Amino acid sequence: MRFLLALLALLSACAPNPKITRLDPTPRLPSPLEQVEVYSAPPERPYTVVALWEGSEESSYASSRNALQKKVVRHASALGADAVILSLKENSGLTIDPSAPGGLTPFGYITKAQAQLIVWR
Repeated sequence: MRFLLALLALLSACAPNPKITRLDPTPRLPSPLEQVEVYSAPPERPYTVVALWEGSEESSYASSRNALQKKVVRHASALGADAVILSLKENSGLTIDPSAPGGLTPFGYITKAQAQLIVWR
């Protein structure tokens, strides 16, 4: 029963929870998904930030980085952004388990993403 409850908690925690804050209400046509560029630092080219994106994802393996990047790019595309400036931070989670050596067991990976959705000037 304990295992089943832990599994249900893990599965319910795997869903992403993006928060999108639009800074520019200008309507734009969607950008082609494959043309949305991803930067890890601000580009030198002049740009305007049109939205902020925040989210996290938990998984039992490190694939959440790629999954979050794809979700950010899809949202950027839908809002008509040309690119995203993406920051990802990954931590491994732990759960308290008195029967485990040291009292802790690995829970999985928690990846947090923050992004600026931008358009070129």
